[in-house]
Amino acid sequence: MAESTGTGHPGYSGAAGLLRAQWERPLAGGRSSRLRRSGREGPESSGDPGLVAGLSGKPGNTAIPAGVPRHGPAGFVGWPRHRGARPRHPRRQTPAPGPDFHYPLPLPRAQGIRGGTRPLDVRAREREVTDLLGHLREGSRLLVLIGASGSGKSSLVRAGLVPSVRTGELNGSFHWRVATLRPGVRPLDALATELLMAGSNDNPALIEQYVEAFRGSEKGLANATELLFRKLPDDPRLLIVVDQFEEVFTEAREDKAATDSDAHQLVANLLDATAIPNGRVHAVLTVRADFLPRCLAWPDLAARLQGAVRFALAPLGPQQVKDAVCRPALAVGFDVESAVVSKLVEEVAGKTGTLPLLQHLLRELWEARDETRRILAWTGYEKLGGVHKGITHSAARMLEGLGPEEQQAVRKVIGRLVHLGEGTEDTRRRAAREELGEDPTTRTALDALVKARLVSVDEGHAEIAHEALIREWDILRGWIDADRARLQLRQEIRRAAKAWDAGGREVADLWRGGRLTRATEEFGEGTDEKQQDRLTLASLEAGFLATSLAARRQEEEEREKVRQEQLRQQERQMELLKKLAEATRKRFRLMTVFAVIAILLMVIAGWKAWQANRQEQIAEQLLANNHWASGMGAEKGNDPITAVHFYAKATRGYSEATDIRAGRLKLQAIQTVHNAIALETVIGHDGRVLGAAFSADESRILTWSWDRTARLWAFGVDDFPPVYLLLRVEVITGTAMDHLGNVRVLKAEEWKERKAEYDRIAREHGKSAGASRRP
Repeated sequence: MAESTGTGHPGYSGAAGLLRAQWERPLAGGRSSRLRRSGREGPESSGDPGLVAGLSGKPGNTAIPAGVPRHGPAGFVGWPRHRGARPRHPRRQTPAPGPDFHYPLPLPRAQGIRGGTRPLDVRAREREVTDLLGHLREGSRLLVLIGASGSGKSSLVRAGLVPSVRTGELNGSFHWRVATLRPGVRPLDALATELLMAGSNDNPALIEQYVEAFRGSEKGLANATELLFRKLPDDPRLLIVVDQFEEVFTEAREDKAATDSDAHQLVANLLDATAIPNGRVHAVLTVRADFLPRCLAWPDLAARLQGAVRFALAPLGPQQVKDAVCRPALAVGFDVESAVVSKLVEEVAGKTGTLPLLQHLLRELWEARDETRRILAWTGYEKLGGVHKGITHSAARMLEGLGPEEQQAVRKVIGRLVHLGEGTEDTRRRAAREELGEDPTTRTALDALVKARLVSVDEGHAEIAHEALIREWDILRGWIDADRARLQLRQEIRRAAKAWDAGGREVADLWRGGRLTRATEEFGEGTDEKQQDRLTLASLEAGFLATSLAARRQEEEEREKVRQEQLRQQERQMELLKKLAEATRKRFRLMTVFAVIAILLMVIAGWKAWQANRQEQIAEQLLANNHWASGMGAEKGNDPITAVHFYAKATRGYSEATDIRAGRLKLQAIQTVHNAIALETVIGHDGRVLGAAFSADESRILTWSWDRTARLWAFGVDDFPPVYLLLRVEVITGTAMDHLGNVRVLKAEEWKERKAEYDRIAREHGKSAGASRRP
């Protein structure tokens, strides 16, 4: 297999020219054909010696009838629309393989079939190719080819279906353009690049415009295809082959610019473009069977898959295995021992995932061929250990030729080329060469892997030849199992680093918390001694980790500053609280002193007041005693009115607990017993005095008698002149004179007017009578 030199195609520039050169890469070391940018015809090509020999019997020449164009638009091999039956080719003759000849594989992998030229040995899958062509011929617009890993999906489509379409095995299919892509890390970029190539446009500046169109609308693909293809001759249709569609779940999600959004937009554009009635776009998807549940998890894709043609690729049958093994050898004049064929049929036929192992074993058998007998012998098969051990044998032989440092480098490189499954099997991944490392030891290890055909290098990227290597190479499985936790962590770091880089390296995309702590525990800071082992970080990943650490340190410093400031504020608050507490204590002490002083002053004041009150009481008692003595003297001098007066004054001078009761009794006795006659005589009543009342200021006295009169007297020095004329009492009720000196009385004429009523009231009151005066 010739490898890409990285140069563009003559006559084309930019990305389109570079990728077109890969399309036209020869299968077995021959020179690539040159295409014209316009017109339907191009110069003749010299192709694979094995293929050429099978067609013409002469190496380097093709036996295409004269007059039939060798190339359709943009170099597509085709037959004219008006052709009849295809001419038979001359009988094949056995060539003598040259020194650079490689054994043609049964179903070569993608890197050997980009030119779209159909190799001889793909006839092992001719029935499946015919079925796919039949579905396209019937108008199917979306084909989904499902198969297990290693079942030959990519080879069937790339080396079988695509060349058949280009060589006119569909009616009018020479007017078709084919865009073959793998989603990879940036699925929309891959779609835009292949679309431009299929439309014979080599302007790389349009790639980004197409990507934005795909992102902006699910109709971007249909619109771009229509604008691009309607200017081309013969109104071609477009067949889009999305090989290894499962990469939308494994590769595309690793980049923020091609996260689930880009993966979903790829699917949305494909579904929309293939749903247009009589549209221009047809699509074929190859999907690993274990990823089908994840496809069904997308509602729109699941709905279309229900109506799409789902083509399940079965393992090779016994006869297909025989054809795959024997026909390529017979084409170059070699035979295969029957024991080898029988054993290979036994190990491969009807078993999934064995085709890559068969391909690898056939390579090794070809290297060990018996040139003398021109045969692939049983001894070579025994030495390799069979289908399942052949790849292990090659890997072990490769490792034996390396030193300890190179072996560690192999382990490091292999770890970079594996994508750990999340609910699915581990898969291979494409990694950029710079991601693997540029040191001499790594380059030596990578060269050894490529030479052993365990790893393929193409367009600046490297990947494991097939997932079968991951399954069957026990040493590799041991490495992955031993390092799985760290590989998973590094895979997460890689995904996050790409998202961070694609998103403009925003601080929000950096890691924090437990993930960053775990990453630094496993990988250090990306530059220390922990980076010297087999699991190192690429420059972008190390930069992401270092930036995350720097951001965390900055955040920690800022948090520490905030914490210190908070501590200082708390200290200031504590000092302030201490000062306030001290001031409060001082105020409390002062208030306590003031309170004690106030209490003492109050006690003193109270004592003084009591003393003054006591003195006043003593003085009042002395005065009362004097009044009492005066009253007694007046009583002895037959002056009852004066005696009553002094007795009344004397009673006010005594406290409730002293002689007030005795004084009142004395006064009552004087009024009612001893001096009743005197009162009647002195006061001038005609009957017995029933009662007397003094005014509050003791300047007047009111008396009332059985003579139904009330007399009001004013106290003087010598006599008691009455204040009012004689009044007849209306009703005597209770005390006739209140504390204000008011006396209730009635005029005579009022009495006469209401006499009957007043008499009744008087009779109801019995002997009680009273008098009052209106002011």
